[in-house]
Amino acid sequence: MDSTPLTSSVIGTAEQARIQVQRLWDQSGGFGSLLQLGHDWANPQDTKSSAELFARDVFPHFQGQYQSTVDAANRARAVRTGHAEAQLDAVEHMRLKYAQELAEKA
Repeated sequence: MDSTPLTSSVIGTAEQARIQVQRLWDQSGGFGSLLQLGHDWANPQDTKSSAELFARDVFPHFQGQYQSTVDAANRARAVRTGHAEAQLDAVEHMRLKYAQELAEKA
């Protein structure tokens, strides 16, 4: 494998960053580290926000942590309607039961 460093820039969304890092990953055959350039072009809050965005939304995709979260979200989406209906049915059941108890006390 060529040891020439791959350089690239990403200015955009977390999804665009994931795509760019994936492109570099595919081009290189994989790598162990990704270095981010630190500079003072942006204010400190925006620089911190950018690093947090990478840590939260980009790096996990490449660390094996991303897929389990996506799978869990997909499972939750798949059962949401059924669980929501069951919850509404339970609330209605308890509302009727409470109304009946009040009527019996009157």
